[in-house]
Amino acid sequence: MRTYLSRALLVAALSTLAASGCGYSPNPASGTLVCGPDNSCPEGYSCMGGTCWRPGEATAATRLLGYWTFVAPSRRTIVCTDGTSFDDAWTDYFVVEEGGSAALRTFYYCDLDLNVGASGSTTLVLGRTCSADDTLDPTITYTWTPQTFTLSTADGSNATLYASIPYIKETLLGTYSCTMDFTGTLTKS
Repeated sequence: MRTYLSRALLVAALSTLAASGCGYSPNPASGTLVCGPDNSCPEGYSCMGGTCWRPGEATAATRLLGYWTFVAPSRRTIVCTDGTSFDDAWTDYFVVEEGGSAALRTFYYCDLDLNVGASGSTTLVLGRTCSADDTLDPTITYTWTPQTFTLSTADGSNATLYASIPYIKETLLGTYSCTMDFTGTLTKS
């Protein structure tokens, strides 16, 4: 009798669970679940900037992606210990894309890995340094150590940038340290 009753209770419990639709169907908020191996995500989601997103949901990461061009009134200022300094109107561009060792990446003097901060702006992953010879004078070498790269956009079409990329300038006459800062308005092409 005892065996029959236990089996009957087990069958009733399993029937109740099956009827209630018990199953695993994750439904995380967009951007909260980290993508799996090979950028995998649960069904109905796609990997964007290292996290899983539902289609059609605009995110800070997706607004930051693209080809950004400096427009007036953008500036670049440089001050070096050898006495040289520049303060010029700045026109240039960079491309923000997915990947790297962070959510986003770009190349601006160096390969830069960027995360998306709580405010929706990029935050630079520190620790990257790069070097190159001057394109006009091969006796001059630059070594850049990016410190800040904050790109902010509310609409994904217009943005502001503050970047600080200090560097060392090695010449035949000596080695000098320089600060180089960018402040600007940008548009996405």
